[in-house]
Amino acid sequence: MSTPTVLPAAALSQLAPATAPCTTTRFLRPALTRAALYLTPVPLAMAAAEPLGRVPWPVPVGAATAGWCAIQVLGYLGRAAAARAGAGPGGAAATAAARLVLVGGGALTAGWSALLAVAPAGLAGDDRPLAYAVSLPALLLFTAIAAALATGTAAALLRWSLPLLLAVAATSGWLPGQVLAVPAEPLLLAGIAVVAVRGFAPALPRRRPASADRGAGPAPVDAGGRSAARSGAGRWPARPGGGELRRAGARLALGLSQAATVVLVWRAGLAVAPPGTVPPALLPLLLTLPLIELCTGWHLARVAAGLARHNDRDQHLRYLRRLGRATLAGLLPPLIAGVALAGTAHRLPYGLSSHPDAPAAVLAMAGGVLLAGTIAVGWLLAGRDRPGLGAAVTGAVALGAPVLAIVSPPAPFSAAAGAGGAGALLPATVTALATGYAVGLVLAAYVLVDPRGPR
Repeated sequence: MSTPTVLPAAALSQLAPATAPCTTTRFLRPALTRAALYLTPVPLAMAAAEPLGRVPWPVPVGAATAGWCAIQVLGYLGRAAAARAGAGPGGAAATAAARLVLVGGGALTAGWSALLAVAPAGLAGDDRPLAYAVSLPALLLFTAIAAALATGTAAALLRWSLPLLLAVAATSGWLPGQVLAVPAEPLLLAGIAVVAVRGFAPALPRRRPASADRGAGPAPVDAGGRSAARSGAGRWPARPGGGELRRAGARLALGLSQAATVVLVWRAGLAVAPPGTVPPALLPLLLTLPLIELCTGWHLARVAAGLARHNDRDQHLRYLRRLGRATLAGLLPPLIAGVALAGTAHRLPYGLSSHPDAPAAVLAMAGGVLLAGTIAVGWLLAGRDRPGLGAAVTGAVALGAPVLAIVSPPAPFSAAAGAGGAGALLPATVTALATGYAVGLVLAAYVLVDPRGPR
């Protein structure tokens, strides 16, 4: 008679998180933390509006695009490196992830610096030191966010960024009274440096305790017979595999297409925005970003809970179909609201508002609502391991809107269509967003209800 197998307590403790039931806080807190980190550069950019205004707009926009792509690509590769490293002693997984992001961020910074050096004056401006001073700290901040997301220290990085945000608010006049009578730019640079140190802290070498060395047994050896400590194994993450590189390329395409779509909506709605304010086309995205993260986190958490709950394949597929229908129901309201706002803009009387171009302002808000929904569909597809499909949806919007603006006449409802107003770009952008959003929902319906859906 065989004796039953008893798992040690350490193994049970490692299996417990994977098999624990999904609760609200398991996805709620990380989702809100990620959304807060994504929004951290926004108040910093508003505080640094004066130096940003002295460089051509492609410089800060290009740096933000490169940083957003770094979050998408390096964050994914860092998590993959942490998964390969496993739960080693001394936080080996976090160290591997942070070092991979550090190397990737260094390569990105070097490439961006070289691009600024050879860029014409029309794109980078005549003051190249100012262009470097504006863009390089932004890249550092974005790569630190990528490192925190890859190492699981996003909450700690958010706490470390709170003093920076409070100092910026105090120096920029956002709080009652002038609390700090110092320029905001030095505080910005110092705060970004502190945040970067915290973000890349897991990449620093750590000394293992002597007790761990005594109880670890003989040191592992590599293929050449050398110990891992002498050969350098474990100090730096292994090279990503072909599958990881393909997924990273798809996430790069997703980040580029999302950034291009945001820039397109920003430029299209810039004419109806008062000077020195956030364009109304971007307000819906900024306000709904936490909701987008919550929707994505809730869906992925329920998918993971279904895997742990259903052993039968047919039951699991039925569960995925119910979950997919519920998720799609949550993604439909932005499409309906955006189309309704666009229809209202075409019928809005010009004298209804004191705004000089009220119909175009409402149309810009419609574009912002549709943009938020399109970003949500792309993130959801990426979360279900379809980043290339999400990139195709948002990329079609970014490429189709300029084509529609060229072939279509200026919008007749815009009071300033012929004199620097919305023109044809804003209506074309809204049309492309509505079409891409609808197509993305159809593709998401296939993916969410069937794991074997299109890729």
